Amino acid sequence: RQMWIRDRLGPGLHVRRYPGDRLAQTLEQINATGFGLTQGVHTRIDETVAQVVGRARAGNLYVNRNIVGAVVGVQPFGGEGLSGTGPKAGGPLYLPGDPVRTTKEAHSAMIRRTESDAIWLIHQATHAVVAGQIAAQWNGIAHGASAPREDLLIAAACHDTGWHAAEDKPRINAQGLPCTFTEMDLDEHFAIWRASIDAVFVMSRYAALLTSLHCATLYTLRLRYIDDPPAAKARIGAFLDERAAWQDALIAVLRNHPRYALAAAPDALDENLRLLQVWDYLSLLLCMGPVHEQVLEDVPLGAGRRVTLRIAGDGSRGMALDPFPLAAPLTVWIDARPVTGAPFASDSALQAALDGVPYKPLVFEIVPL
Repeated sequence: RQMWIRDRLGPGLHVRRYPGDRLAQTLEQINATGFGLTQGVHTRIDETVAQVVGRARAGNLYVNRNIVGAVVGVQPFGGEGLSGTGPKAGGPLYLPGDPVRTTKEAHSAMIRRTESDAIWLIHQATHAVVAGQIAAQWNGIAHGASAPREDLLIAAACHDTGWHAAEDKPRINAQGLPCTFTEMDLDEHFAIWRASIDAVFVMSRYAALLTSLHCATLYTLRLRYIDDPPAAKARIGAFLDERAAWQDALIAVLRNHPRYALAAAPDALDENLRLLQVWDYLSLLLCMGPVHEQVLEDVPLGAGRRVTLRIAGDGSRGMALDPFPLAAPLTVWIDARPVTGAPFASDSALQAALDGVPYKPLVFEIVPL
């Protein structure tokens, strides 16, 4: 009846039976060991999934699938508690590339930041503004026509401009928590990306091109690593074909443009797209926090140099980086709304809890590690 309370990296099999009505107590006993690298559950009962997901204290949680095989740099493999976090907890394309829902169950989503006293709901456009502030202080933007600075800053700060309508009335997920951008209908996600790209296009065609390439990269990785149903894969493939045709046509125009010809070359596009990916990811880490120790590879720092960036938390709302890529330590202020009372029984219960809640400041810090 004793739990195995020593941390072992297998192979090893520890079997323990428990009464069906004592799942909650069994999960608490598992949590009490202090270890939490990976946890999985196989069940056909939605209530059991919700109970395990709601109580699990592990860095990786798998439902109805094998519990190994995280793709390094794309899917996370960092633990919790005594199992630590380590440098493999995700990658620059993990958060925005997380699979979205393929039914009409969920829409009206925001970024969800969970803290001890409340869940903060952050607008996607606000997260993009944070990315823009990081970009504005970045030391690694190449100088000259291959990297038009103003256009890169527009891409960073405005790439999520199309989200406003989708955030009008937040809804709950299966666990009674506010839905996030990773829990949306696939076609709705496509529509939001199109709206964002179109909104950026009227500000800067080059920034719109980077935004579209960023979107296409995320869905290309999803096809490669996520086992979606065949119908969903077909919809993603059609969307990617649409984006590729649009991008190719715009690149052909920009390569004859006196300002953007060099920036539309393949090497320059690769460099500038990578910068947008990095800024987007660092902003998401801050907004979704707290930040855990990890590394981010292939980070442009100017003059053709790319480095491995070490990332760590600095307090509950801070991030430390090494090598430090900004011109100076950065303080970022945003406004968001805190909501209490989760989990919620219905969409209307969440909306009632949020009704009249004022925006309050959240302050993030980015400092040298």
